[in-house]
Amino acid sequence: MIYYVTRWKWAFSTSLPLEEEIHFSVVDSNWTAVHFVTLPLVMLCSSLAKLFVLHRMLEFAVPKEDSMRKRWVLGGRVVTAVVTLGCATMIGAGIAAADRHNRAA
Repeated sequence: MIYYVTRWKWAFSTSLPLEEEIHFSVVDSNWTAVHFVTLPLVMLCSSLAKLFVLHRMLEFAVPKEDSMRKRWVLGGRVVTAVVTLGCATMIGAGIAAADRHNRAA
């Protein structure tokens, strides 16, 4: 929320002192760095929630006696692990990008 308030103040102000303009640019830069970390977390949570819903639907759709059931369950676990590892990589890269962004600012 602070990000949008500072953006709005900065966009509509025409005669700000130099110190306030620098302050607004620093706040803007900090919130940009936060975005690098929060976006992968959101992707992880939403992806895992969707995969868990699909896994739950699979339990209702496939009969318990079906021989393919074990393969579907194993495949679902593999996909969940791959998505989790991919999102963990994105989180690590986001943290590194945020740190680099803050050091450059």
